Amino acid sequence: MLRGEKTMVRGLVAAGVLLTGIVTGAAAEAPAVVDTGMAKKIALPPGGDAFATLAARAAAGDKTVDMRALRLAYVASAQRKARDAAAEDALLRQVLDAHQNYEWQREADAAVALLSVNFISLEGYKGLEEACLKLNDAACREQASFMKNKLFVSIINGLGGGKDCATGWVVVSAEEEDYMMKATGARNFSHTPVAGTPGCETLNVDRDGDGKIKTWYVRRADLVAVTP
Repeated sequence: MLRGEKTMVRGLVAAGVLLTGIVTGAAAEAPAVVDTGMAKKIALPPGGDAFATLAARAAAGDKTVDMRALRLAYVASAQRKARDAAAEDALLRQVLDAHQNYEWQREADAAVALLSVNFISLEGYKGLEEACLKLNDAACREQASFMKNKLFVSIINGLGGGKDCATGWVVVSAEEEDYMMKATGARNFSHTPVAGTPGCETLNVDRDGDGKIKTWYVRRADLVAVTP
């Protein structure tokens, strides 16, 4: 887990996420910076819909793209309609496995494949950022870090504060829920549907493994309509 993500709870209050930097030491020789072009290998979403249009702008380096609008546009996008959940989950497992085994190029390849079927995958950008950091590809790492951080901030900067169903943070997938919980550094976490309120779920976090549960609320835009 990268620096800044373990303290996501403080980040929710501060509405910010620390960018991952390359820490340079006193080594006699710095490794040569390379350009693998990995970030440019991500296939853009098909269909020419709102999601595809915003994604193309973001991929081209447009820093003015509204990431919340991008995420919400995913719900009705051609990419999501064509989604193969099992295949996407398999790619996510490949990203995590490659990272655990320090196989940076395999992690980068798997992350690109995952992002090519889900352009807003936080785990995909996190994996690509980590891999490109190790591969010393600054351009790839910068783009992946930008996308990951801005997508994440677009969740926690949403209206409300996660205190109840009415003010719950808007997410568009179970992956986004899980990513938020992992970012707290929690030892145990779960999400549970709220009875009688379609699309509202609680995020239950036990940060220290002591049974003291902190609860936040989210609204699943992929399950029920959410006002942008």
